[in-house]
Amino acid sequence: MEELRLEKVTKKYGALVAVSDVSLAVRPSEYIFILGPNACGKSVLLRMIAGLEEPTSGEIFIKVYTDEKWLFIEIIDTGKGIHAEIQKNIFNVYFSTKRSGTGLGLATAKRIIENHKGVLELVMSEVDTGTNFRIKLPLYKSE
Repeated sequence: MEELRLEKVTKKYGALVAVSDVSLAVRPSEYIFILGPNACGKSVLLRMIAGLEEPTSGEIFIKVYTDEKWLFIEIIDTGKGIHAEIQKNIFNVYFSTKRSGTGLGLATAKRIIENHKGVLELVMSEVDTGTNFRIKLPLYKSE
């Protein structure tokens, strides 16, 4: 198992510094919580950890674990969570709860993962607590 490690990670949008010089390490079996007020860079940091945004500087290392058949990647946030009544729709194309959302993000991610014989699933989500998604990809042995 590898650990999640960030070393001097910074993200800038022009002159705006969204995340500045963040370093942390999370060992296997540890959990962290990223807390702070609105617009302090929590979401930007999580998007960089998930690989959705590139840091302006610094490095991000992500823990990966396997069993005999699968590679597992879990993405956990401590955000607003997803209401139970909408959870059944989150992977539907064009479904979005965001005013400017296209509804393509999770649907596209799910399709790409399934095309690789994998699974994208919502493990759990609790309002005002957070959400946990799991990506499961098959391991192939070279011959």
